[in-house]
Amino acid sequence: MSDTTPATRPTILGRPIVHISYEVPDIRAAVDMWVSTFGAGPFFLLERQVFDQVTHNDAPAVWDHSAAFGQWGPIGVELQHTFEIEPAETLRAQVVGRGMSPNHVAYLAKDPDGESARLAQLGFPQVLFAQRGPVELRFHYVPLLGHAIEIHKESDFILDFFAMIARAADSWDGTDPLRTV
Repeated sequence: MSDTTPATRPTILGRPIVHISYEVPDIRAAVDMWVSTFGAGPFFLLERQVFDQVTHNDAPAVWDHSAAFGQWGPIGVELQHTFEIEPAETLRAQVVGRGMSPNHVAYLAKDPDGESARLAQLGFPQVLFAQRGPVELRFHYVPLLGHAIEIHKESDFILDFFAMIARAADSWDGTDPLRTV
């Protein structure tokens, strides 16, 4: 059974981490490896994410990716594959990552604007904003870590989504490791 209460999760900058993310060349192969090697899962696939709004420095941007979310003990794991990101010259390294290492860690914030301002004040600029319905997220690049921090706006939808993943892991028998949402 995985205990995913905020008090038992690892933290970053004083906030409980919801998930750690890796950019992968093949989501299905990555899921197979995470299941067999780390015992993570099951994973829930969100194919070709479409956002209502994506911006970089307040200008329109493109972020076309798929993501599979699973549970890895007390923390979630996201395996994502980016098809296109623009402007690529800045966002590829800051959002997609450099390969074979985490590309971001994520946490929730009730006041994402305030949290974003806190990260910017620490020297971690916001590099991407994306929104679709109740889902709202901000990426801040942290050069010292070589990856981004993603802030999810806390909402009933996002809380229910991550709780569903944790519940599935609690009763998972190893079958059906990749499920489409």
